[in-house]
Amino acid sequence: MAIENITNRPQNNPLGKSPTSNKQTGAAGTSKQSGADSVEITSVAQELKSALASASSTPIINTERVEAVRSALANGDYQIDAETIAEKMIQMEQSLPDGK
Repeated sequence: MAIENITNRPQNNPLGKSPTSNKQTGAAGTSKQSGADSVEITSVAQELKSALASASSTPIINTERVEAVRSALANGDYQIDAETIAEKMIQMEQSLPDGK
């Protein structure tokens, strides 16, 4: 059963295809079927893929830094600057969107 257009407005067809045809039409008006699909990746997507691969191979934790801080804490050499920490916390808070 077909549904007719009752609004007298053109029907929305964003792909420009006939709603009853799923075939592709060539230049000579003949239909052709493609045997394989293809995807083309842009250079930006390739760069993102490369960056993701690089990031995934990089360890999340800097073990050298952790060991240096652990050693300084054990020796009593680690100095905590409360003012610098407070300034960084304020900077971070100010960088957040309102309401968060």
